[in-house]
Amino acid sequence: MLRHRQALPLFPLAFVILAAFAPGCAPRRMEAFSQGLAGSGMADFSISVAAPLTLTATGKLTAEVPGDDSALPPSATLAFALFGEGDSGQVNRHAHIIFSELPMFAWRWEKETWGKNESMLYATARAGGKNWTIQIFPVIAKGDWFSDLWHNNKRQSPQFWLAKRWSATPQEEMRLLAEYREPAPSCVREILAALPEINGKPALSKGKELRRRCPRDMEEFSARADASVDLEKAYAAPAEPLNTAAILPKKSPDMSRLVGRSEMSAVFIDNR
Repeated sequence: MLRHRQALPLFPLAFVILAAFAPGCAPRRMEAFSQGLAGSGMADFSISVAAPLTLTATGKLTAEVPGDDSALPPSATLAFALFGEGDSGQVNRHAHIIFSELPMFAWRWEKETWGKNESMLYATARAGGKNWTIQIFPVIAKGDWFSDLWHNNKRQSPQFWLAKRWSATPQEEMRLLAEYREPAPSCVREILAALPEINGKPALSKGKELRRRCPRDMEEFSARADASVDLEKAYAAPAEPLNTAAILPKKSPDMSRLVGRSEMSAVFIDNR
């Protein structure tokens, strides 16, 4: 898909308006399998998770994405695959893969130049032909969309998670990510349990403080996460694509925390 910035002013106005509301690129195959999610086209990915993690739920939804235009935030499509182990009780190992798209030409994902305030690790790497931003950070189950998803489907999540996330932006309107979680170790739980709340939400500690308190726990967790997620493959149609329905949370996901923030595309701004 080529983008000719000089030619855009010649396009009909209706095209520009349509681009602002119609998400994404040309139709592509997006298929989940027992231990992964694959997408074709310009996304071109196949992310897999290691046993005993297996597919628990798949779904697709649309949600608003906060960004630099609070008056008219864009909506993005979000396709996900959720993986866990076992079929009852508390979830002790969790992974999810997300592919999310903003309306092409009008919006793009904000670059992940800096880590989250609560990140214990921020790094970059290249794998599977993509540049990845890697972060480790705590997740509080209260208000977390995936924790609510587990609860809706009769599983319990820990009060606090520790997560490792790999995120990439194959095209500026596409965001691809994989995240692995486990219950947070005691050194992290002690800090999070004592946090004050601001506007009904816990104020997360700075990641540097968490890392200083828990260096060994974080390193051991990071190694387990690396062994559980494989980013190296390009798209290949799975032999047996699966679709596993689940009861989704009624509340829309916090896209800013789950996927990222949006900003207007330079092409769109130039032609407003």
